[in-house]
Amino acid sequence: YLGSLAKDDFTLSILYDTTQLFLLYLKQISNIISIVQKKIQETSRNEDLAKLLNLEKSLVYFTTALKSNEFMAMKLRKIGIVPVNDDNDDKIDDIVTETKQAIEMSSIYNNIVSEMMTAFSSIISNKLNNIMKLLTIITIVLTVPVMFASIYGMNIQLPGDQSPYAFAVFVIISIMFSGLVVWYFKKKDWF
Repeated sequence: YLGSLAKDDFTLSILYDTTQLFLLYLKQISNIISIVQKKIQETSRNEDLAKLLNLEKSLVYFTTALKSNEFMAMKLRKIGIVPVNDDNDDKIDDIVTETKQAIEMSSIYNNIVSEMMTAFSSIISNKLNNIMKLLTIITIVLTVPVMFASIYGMNIQLPGDQSPYAFAVFVIISIMFSGLVVWYFKKKDWF
């Protein structure tokens, strides 16, 4: 097949086929972006972030290579490596058009991946904030009984410490105060 092609047809065929492969791979990248986007909505893992970083890097390489191919196609026309005729001119126009389309697709996908990474970072930050808020609330709620225990554990006379029900009263009061703190946090919508 290659032996039957003229030099100009071979060159243009290589450029056109390369652009078509880029378009095919860009469609595959688009599918991968969709899959990763669905995964991010379900769970956020470091593997998904690594995939996004790899996709972004690939898209940068694609854009650079496609711009070089576009430049090469324009240069072929200018310097006359490929004979100027209607057929070759149409082929070069097709190559330039397909390459520009691929560059645009690559740029769009790169923007999508960048936005997804920003959204991914926001999701992780929001989850971290919620976890920190929950841990803070748990710490505050558990501090109330500890505070009562430390006061009642002092070696001084306290009212009711000789009563057989002193421990039960102490536990009930601490649970009530902890419940009051939980109620306050729920009222403030912190839970």
